Amino acid sequence: MNKLFIASILFYRRYMSPYKGYRCAHHYLYGEGSCSDWSLEVINTKGIPYFIGNFYGRLIECHEACEKINMISEYKSSNENKHGNEGENGNEGENGNEGENGNEKVISKCCIPIEISSCFFSW
Repeated sequence: MNKLFIASILFYRRYMSPYKGYRCAHHYLYGEGSCSDWSLEVINTKGIPYFIGNFYGRLIECHEACEKINMISEYKSSNENKHGNEGENGNEGENGNEGENGNEKVISKCCIPIEISSCFFSW
């Protein structure tokens, strides 16, 4: 049974994750492993029952992390618009409107909906 779950996660990483930008909001915001990393670790160390019981909670945490990242991104954007998009030298900031490290646009694509039925098919 573990092999089936692990194969599903590896399939997701290989064929589905590229369509959403390869980024996990939870990983990006908190610096911990991605949701798929967490899933593989939990399956291998605590088993399928624990994974099934806690997977939805992890998706909710990831969704909340994405909302926080988007709020930060919107705040930065609104501040850039209020003060202009100029950097210290009078040029547009190094990353333009993308924000720190230019990752906000990638992250906004990775936020998965809470509805389980659409979370794997919404790219």
